[in-house]
Amino acid sequence: MIDFLIAIIEGVILGVTFYGCVRLRMRVAPMMLEKYGQKPRKITWLLSIALMVALANLGLLLLRTSLFGFVGHDPSIATEACFAITALVTGCLLVLRHTRGSDSCATDAGPSTIKEPTE
Repeated sequence: MIDFLIAIIEGVILGVTFYGCVRLRMRVAPMMLEKYGQKPRKITWLLSIALMVALANLGLLLLRTSLFGFVGHDPSIATEACFAITALVTGCLLVLRHTRGSDSCATDAGPSTIKEPTE
């Protein structure tokens, strides 16, 4: 049972870290587009995805290390799946909660490129 508790706690921490990566990308990508164009914006997206994959692998390594230290055995597939699902659900729920906020589009989109119709 302690295996799953540790997996859930570390999964929530990883999910919050994923949310931080998405928020950073939401801030930086429009600035890169405005200053340098489309190609640096795409590179920003790719780097943020690579960072999240690296963080997921590091999180899994930390889960295995902490479970071996606390419990004395390697985690089962079910424990690792619990960790991964918890991280994914936490990150997605935080991002969805943010995007449903009233002013999230106004603060993250950068300068508006939509032209208002003139009459």
